[in-house]
Amino acid sequence: MNLKGQENHFITFEKGGEMTKRYRNQITPEGIIGGYISSDAMLALLNQEGCVGFRYFYGLNDNNNMELIFVGVDSDGNDIIDSDKLCIDNAAVCPPRCSNNNILNS
Repeated sequence: MNLKGQENHFITFEKGGEMTKRYRNQITPEGIIGGYISSDAMLALLNQEGCVGFRYFYGLNDNNNMELIFVGVDSDGNDIIDSDKLCIDNAAVCPPRCSNNNILNS
């Protein structure tokens, strides 16, 4: 795949706002709309040897709410998975732990 870790994935907040609004409009009122992952956890994932980025997977938590699972990815596009490697979830979910109202969450 030959990934460099410098691919451009930026969008505008307006585009992100449109996308998150469509998502919020199709879930139940108590559904999860986002989550927080610490910079320490994400940097530890990205700083693994050979890691050029991360991939996310959708998963269901114990309450059957969707969450994201993050794993490092190497330059060949393969997930970096081994007993001594990192996988991230356990996000502080929103709601209830949300930001002030903004274009992405309200």
